[in-house]
Amino acid sequence: MIFFITIVILGVLRLILTIITDHYFDTLSLDENHLWLFAIVLNVLSLTLLVNPKLLFGIDKLDAIVNDYSYVHLDRMSLFNTKSITEVKNEKDLKLKGMIESNLKFCLKTIQKGIENSIFRNKNVSLTDLSEQLNIPKSHLSFGFKYHSPLNFSEFLQRVRIYDAQEMIKSDYLKMNNMDTLAPFLGFSSYYPFYKSFMKVTNCSPTEYKNNFD
Repeated sequence: MIFFITIVILGVLRLILTIITDHYFDTLSLDENHLWLFAIVLNVLSLTLLVNPKLLFGIDKLDAIVNDYSYVHLDRMSLFNTKSITEVKNEKDLKLKGMIESNLKFCLKTIQKGIENSIFRNKNVSLTDLSEQLNIPKSHLSFGFKYHSPLNFSEFLQRVRIYDAQEMIKSDYLKMNNMDTLAPFLGFSSYYPFYKSFMKVTNCSPTEYKNNFD
């Protein structure tokens, strides 16, 4: 990508230089060597590649890049699957299917940003809140959880918070705090539901997990 950007910049500079030379020195680059015409063609080809990444990378390669950077974390955490895991039979859902699945990658990327922005630490967050904060229709989110996730929203919320807890523990949050303060910080009402959720998701206690990094 950097290579093609460099080519475009050099091509533009060469075109400008050629035009200036023609204008001030009255040369005949158009009739004699067509240098400025060559520069235009080069720029057009380079820009075409830049604005059409499928030409630059190939369709398969581009899909791999999009998959890797847009929603790879959601896939690896088994929170969402880009392919439907349940057949859509409901008439109402069938009407939504085409519109939603064509924008599924964008929705997953937006949800990933929501995770990174810690919106799930709000202990009262609901599917409606998620819809409003991420600017995604609630019907789209409901469809995603129903057909593209093995989890319902409550299970999703629990797992995201536990993954958040793991990152907080690894980042030395507990050097200045304790488990009792970590639990409400993540959105749990108290330590006990945090402990139960941690055990369910990781098969070990928060303290055991912490000891692995001490």
